[in-house]
This record gives sequence, structure tokens and C-alpha cells, in this order.
Amino acid sequence: FAVRHDPAHPFIVIAGNRRITDLGTHFFVRHDMGRTEVAVTQGRVRFDAPTAGKPSQVAMLVPGDVATATGNAMSLTRRTSNELLNELSWMHGLLIFKHTALGDAVAEFNRYSQTKLVIADPAVAALEIRGTFRISDAELFARVVRDALKLHVENDGTEIVISR
Repeated sequence: FAVRHDPAHPFIVIAGNRRITDLGTHFFVRHDMGRTEVAVTQGRVRFDAPTAGKPSQVAMLVPGDVATATGNAMSLTRRTSNELLNELSWMHGLLIFKHTALGDAVAEFNRYSQTKLVIADPAVAALEIRGTFRISDAELFARVVRDALKLHVENDGTEIVISR
């Protein structure tokens, strides 16, 4: 989101049971599987994470801050501008992986692709991959994984299974 702050009309994003309030900023929100992540690239954001039976956790985020909330917990980390830009590469049709677990890379591809990638072996999911890939080319990603990591890849037309 890129928002011009208006105190009389705050811009609020609701993701699950989390509330993100703009304080004049550029930020992104990712919410899936009970996990909400908010990262700020410019300006400030207020991030509220309700907790069961306790007052809401509140974090004021500035550029480079990343707040992650799961269940009743919230954590705050810092990332460089380049790391945040890499996470936004999907806006340009790319996925950038740097020492990324293969399981995480596959999950990211599966967000965008009709052809689903499946990892048949949990040990394979822990292997690391790096590279830049077009979001729309899961088949090329699978071929790179096959060649670089010496894995077996089988495409049945609806899914691509990666195994040892």
C-alpha cells in the first residue's frame, strides 16, 4: 500500500484479527494460514495484535521494521531495504530466493501458479535454493531444482512432484 496520511480519515487494513493503521507510509501486508506480517518501507504504521485475555499488543513500525503475528504472539524484526524489495518482487512478476528452503520456495510459487508444485519428501523441503524466477514459470523452476539439486521431477500436467 502507498498511502497519503489523512488524520481525519485513517486508512486501516484488517487482516484476520489484526489491524494495521496507516500513519503516512508505504507498507505491505501478508496474511495466510493464521500468520500476519506487516513490513514498512517508508513512513510509519501502527500494528495492533489482540491477545486472549490481555490488552492488545501494539507496535509502531518504521522503515525496515517487520512485525509478525501468529496466534497470541507478536515479534518484531528488522530487514534491509534490499530484503524488503526482494519480497516485493512479485509485483514485477518475479520471485527472488536467497538461501531459501525449497519448501518455502514451492509454497511461494503455489500462491501464483495453476500448476502446483509438490514436495514428496520432507528432507527435500529443507534443501536451500537461490535464484530469480518468473512467477508464471513453475516448470522452469522445477527444471532448475532438478538440475541444481540433482532431484527427481515428474510433471503429470496438473502438478509437478519433486523427490529424491
